[in-house]
Amino acid sequence: GLALLAQAAATEDALAGKLAGARADLLQEQAQSLLQAQRPSAALQALESAVALVPNDPWVRHSLARIYVRLGLPKEALSAMDEGMARTPNDPQMRYARALIRSALDDVGGALSDLQHIAPTALSEGMRELVQRASVQQRVAQAAGSASPQEAQNLLQQAEALALDDASLLYAIANAWFKRGQPALGVAVFDRLELRAAPLPAAVQLDHAA
Repeated sequence: GLALLAQAAATEDALAGKLAGARADLLQEQAQSLLQAQRPSAALQALESAVALVPNDPWVRHSLARIYVRLGLPKEALSAMDEGMARTPNDPQMRYARALIRSALDDVGGALSDLQHIAPTALSEGMRELVQRASVQQRVAQAAGSASPQEAQNLLQQAEALALDDASLLYAIANAWFKRGQPALGVAVFDRLELRAAPLPAAVQLDHAA
């Protein structure tokens, strides 16, 4: 009798979980429609309800945190993701979701810290791209804050090596050289890209020509 009761309870739990997931999906769709209607506060309420239904789902939390970011509420955005990490400390998807929010809030160090907790074999393409972007942004920021020309040069050279042929990242590095009053070194970043990956994309060619 007890075994049957336990089985029935487990079946009910599984069904309740599926129903909660389905309701959370509907609330996410509703939130998306509200965002498109320029009603972020109402979308926020819908997503807060969705998170309450599926608190361990990293991407529902990520959706909620993104609206907090949009509304200029960074502490709330991070709190939503921190709570998720506390609930599922070993979930690489929750780590990745928090890293994305940290990156959106310009906390590239925090984003990299999260990604370093994910096993290299478990890194998805999106995770690798975020590691690359955050690593470049971190070095560009460090170079901007450095009083040493040699240190800044080393950091920007490291950033360029990490950026590979990503035009948007290389543009940020070139811009950092311009801000340091060394435009020739900024132009040289795209000269090297042109040698590696000729012809340059049209948008990059226009920037380069300017």
